[in-house]
Amino acid sequence: MKDKGIVCVSGCCHQKIMATADFAMNKILGGDKLYGVYGGLHIAPFGPMKPKQEQMVKDMGKYNFKRIACNHCTGEAAVKKMIELGYPVVKGTARYGSGSDLYVGNGDEVFFG
Repeated sequence: MKDKGIVCVSGCCHQKIMATADFAMNKILGGDKLYGVYGGLHIAPFGPMKPKQEQMVKDMGKYNFKRIACNHCTGEAAVKKMIELGYPVVKGTARYGSGSDLYVGNGDEVFFG
C-alpha cells in the first residue's frame, strides 16, 4: 500500500503467518513497514486454542498490523483473543452463511487504503 506499508495476503496459511510476515519484513523492499494481513490464518480452526496457538496470537503483536482481516479458518477463539488483545481486527457481517461477524466472511469487503 503506497505510503502505508505491506499487506500480507494468505490463503489458508496453516499457522505460518509469522513466517509470512517475517519474510515480508526481511526480503521485500519496504518490509520494515507492515500494514495489514488478509486471509485465513488457520490458527485454531477447530475449537479452543492450545497454549502454542495462544502464544502465536500474542506474538503477532510484534508486527503492529494496522488492519487484520482474517476469515473463518483463523478460528473464532483466535479472533476473540486478537480482539481481547486490542488488535485491529476487521469484523464481517455474518451474511451469506458466514458463521460469525467476528471475522471477514462471504460477501464482505475489506479496504486497506
